[in-house]
Amino acid sequence: ELRRKSEELKAKETELKSKVNALENIYARLANEAKERKRKISELEGRLETLSGQEESLRRRLANLGLQADTPLQKFQAYINSIIGQISSMRGEEEGVRGEIKKVSQRLSNLAMENRCPLCLQSLSPEYKDALIKRFYEEISNYRRRLTDLEKNIREMEQLRSTLFTIFSGLQTILPKKEEIIRQVEDEKKALNKIIEEMKNKEMEINNERRQLEEILSMASRFDYTRLEEAQKQYNEAFERFSNLKYRIQALEAQRNEIINRLNNLKWRLDVAQKKMERLEKVKKILVFIEEARQAYRSIQPRVRGDFVKCLERIVQQILDELTEPEKSPFLVKIDENYTPLIEGERGYERGAQNLSGGERTFLAIAYRLGIGQLIMHLKSGRSLSILLLDEPTESLGREDGSIERLAEMLSRLKSIEQIIAVTHSEAFAEKADRVIRVEKKGDRSTIMEEAPS
Repeated sequence: ELRRKSEELKAKETELKSKVNALENIYARLANEAKERKRKISELEGRLETLSGQEESLRRRLANLGLQADTPLQKFQAYINSIIGQISSMRGEEEGVRGEIKKVSQRLSNLAMENRCPLCLQSLSPEYKDALIKRFYEEISNYRRRLTDLEKNIREMEQLRSTLFTIFSGLQTILPKKEEIIRQVEDEKKALNKIIEEMKNKEMEINNERRQLEEILSMASRFDYTRLEEAQKQYNEAFERFSNLKYRIQALEAQRNEIINRLNNLKWRLDVAQKKMERLEKVKKILVFIEEARQAYRSIQPRVRGDFVKCLERIVQQILDELTEPEKSPFLVKIDENYTPLIEGERGYERGAQNLSGGERTFLAIAYRLGIGQLIMHLKSGRSLSILLLDEPTESLGREDGSIERLAEMLSRLKSIEQIIAVTHSEAFAEKADRVIRVEKKGDRSTIMEEAPS
């Protein structure tokens, strides 16, 4: 219980410290953000003050020109347009005055060259002409004074228009900027107030968490760790005793398992020894039987071999006679005790297979192998051979002496064999067959074709 309470206090203390640290970091971040907002507001207010000073200067210039300082831009624009209209009207009047001066000057020139009235074209007296010339000069003088006044008024109006346009352009540039800065200042102040409010909330949370942390630390300072240390000591001693007992139990368990393994090993060895004894008894009986069979075979071996050789000679001779019908075989077959075939000729001397011609060796080989096959087949099953397989039986026979045809005819007279299958490249040998299956290779493929019997 003491350990649990101590661990709970430590966990709570760690949690509160972590929360306080996180809140302080958030508060510091908010303070930096508020500082940055204040700096930005101060900068915007400075720019706003500068723009306000520029606007006030332009408004004073406007008042000095006899206009209201707070004239709206729309009315200001209309006033400038009216001045532009007045200037245009005065320029038209100026052009008219210049035209009148030109007309009067032309009349005066005509009057100076002629004594007729420029209007009615009647002759003039000298007095009337002088009076008329004087009147024309007065008109020209009046027109020129009017022209001078118009030019002065136009210059003044142009200067006024230029000044008003400069003031208007300045106000048109300043006022939107000023409104935008005022809006930005309001937004920044709202954001700053929100940050300040959030900082107050975080400060309250920090103070609350710190109070809880102080309470936890106070509780931990009043906690009696002596009992906890004593309990920890008792727990360690009990755990050590438990570990020692567990180790002893494991050691005894290991000894028991080792004894069981030894017993199992001894049992297995006894079983193996018993099986070996049984196998030895069987081997002894087999050896006795083999020895008895060997003695019996030794007693009958000469007679059995002699009978087997005589039987083989008879079967081989019968096959040779059958192969050479209707003529009788020109030689007799003798087989020695090593089962080597010998040929006894008409004069009574014997020849081995190496002293025979190719055709004779072929006939003898066929007869000898058929004889052995017939004898073994008869001994094993009591039946004769039914199939004979020949691979290139004409390989050692001459192609021009007719031995291939004679071999084919001899094989056809073997009545004891039901079916003979031969593989050959000899067309002469194949012509004697009852059935021919031809295999030919064309390119990378082999074709099989059965030919009709000849």
